[in-house]
Amino acid sequence: MPRVVQKWEVDWTASHLNRLYTGGTWMLPRAGLIFVKTGDKEITLNVAMPFMAAMAQMILENGKPMTPEKLQEVQKEEFYNVAARARHGGFTVKSKIDFIPETEQTETEPKQ
Repeated sequence: MPRVVQKWEVDWTASHLNRLYTGGTWMLPRAGLIFVKTGDKEITLNVAMPFMAAMAQMILENGKPMTPEKLQEVQKEEFYNVAARARHGGFTVKSKIDFIPETEQTETEPKQ
């Protein structure tokens, strides 16, 4: 299923990324992701924090504990959400993380 992005999400993401200087970082703590602005209109995912044993105490919405597999699933989903909004905002998005390829299924145009 194509990823749907809202225009306000694209605008917010582009505004945020335009304010970062090249070499600046953007951290997404909820997913343990760290992006670096690697060019005027380019960001690269450099870090995906690994699973830690203490995370198993986190209870997810489905009532199950966090697992290494679920963390990677969350990280991929968050990366693709950011990537879709950034790309629609005119940015190139790259990933240095083996389990997160730079592209996924087709993306749609932003909704108003």
